[in-house]
Amino acid sequence: MKYLIYTLTCLVAAIPSLAESVALTPGALPGYVKEWKLSNPVELQLTGEVTSIDLASLKYLPESVVSLDLSGLTVKGLELRNSKYLGRTEFSDGELPPYALFSTNVREVKLPASLTVIGEAAFAETPLERVDFPSSLRYIGDRAFYLCKSLKTADLTTTSVSTIPEQCFYGCVSLADASFPPVLSSIGNRAFMKSAVTRMNIPGVSEIGEYAFAEMPALEEVTMRNGVKIGEGAFFGDGMLGQMSGMPANSPALAMANNGVRTLTGYIGGEVVDEGAYANLKVDTIVIHPSVREIRNNAFRNATGLKAVDVSERGGDVPVASEDAFAGIDVGKVYLSVAKGDEDAWRNAPVWKDFSITSEGTGIAGVVSDGVRISVTKGAGGIVIKSNVNIDDVAVYSMDGIVLYSAKPDSDTCVAGTFDEKELIVRIVAGGVTKIVKIL
Repeated sequence: MKYLIYTLTCLVAAIPSLAESVALTPGALPGYVKEWKLSNPVELQLTGEVTSIDLASLKYLPESVVSLDLSGLTVKGLELRNSKYLGRTEFSDGELPPYALFSTNVREVKLPASLTVIGEAAFAETPLERVDFPSSLRYIGDRAFYLCKSLKTADLTTTSVSTIPEQCFYGCVSLADASFPPVLSSIGNRAFMKSAVTRMNIPGVSEIGEYAFAEMPALEEVTMRNGVKIGEGAFFGDGMLGQMSGMPANSPALAMANNGVRTLTGYIGGEVVDEGAYANLKVDTIVIHPSVREIRNNAFRNATGLKAVDVSERGGDVPVASEDAFAGIDVGKVYLSVAKGDEDAWRNAPVWKDFSITSEGTGIAGVVSDGVRISVTKGAGGIVIKSNVNIDDVAVYSMDGIVLYSAKPDSDTCVAGTFDEKELIVRIVAGGVTKIVKIL
């Protein structure tokens, strides 16, 4: 009889409860986690008060738990006196500690309404599909959502998060949409690498880490300000990336190699254009900033669509170029637009002397390809664009890379109007040729 009772008890314990709601007090959560390993709940709703370190026990939740509602929790900070957690002794109010739900089976989470910190790897390697970020959130730790392959959206617009840290959304292959608060200022190394985000709107960001947006197969559009500092390989291998507003201030190795961008709305910048920085670039026109002093091996390797290089703002200041800087390109068919009177400095320089050097006085506003002529002037009536062929597309950008005006004139003249900004960038497409002009 005793054996029968024991067997029935085990069977009852193995039957999962659909949902449980628990009001917690500090220190109680670890005990409940042990009980849930027997009851195997599917949904948990936790209310009351816990300490930050209590939440570290959530990583031991049974696989049955797929939904976790923490919205009614108050999380108190604490100081550990006789122990450490991952080398730390102090935790703040509202902190979800590092690795809190690491490798659990949780798919949906409602975070505490007063949450301030999401710790390192807190949700890493989970099948998380959705998470709503509270407005109180101000900090996210490294790898917080690393390899969350089912996560679909990340809306941080109401938070005060200023940094997306290293590998935060790395490998989130279902993450199609990510949006950010105005205070966002930096993106860490590999933060979105191998994710599925289609558009990045980051006009306030001033620094982008190494490979931050690399190998993103669905990335189509990036809006950022001019002058962003980027790390090695920041936009490497983004084959679908067709539109980029704003240009980085520097050109590190592999920065924009193997991507699909066809129009650059600013300068190639930085003291050094490093190895492979723009390899396999698809654009037909580039403008090299006066700051560039050296162009290294394979910097523009196989950028076979290149038709014009504008160096007119450099005068006779010729940057050193490696013999292989433009490897794979027939530079004899590429126009090098230099300032009038400085032709000889470029004709006598290694590598540059092999280009088709022209000095029409208006940079690429002269003959750019196949007889196409484009002129851009600024007067009291606004910016006037004229061409000897119909103009297909016109866009005016601020120096921060923000689109101020766009049109498809389908005529030989376009008047873009007046703008309050003192400096503008104008992009014109006509007769299959793209021209970039800076207006002062």
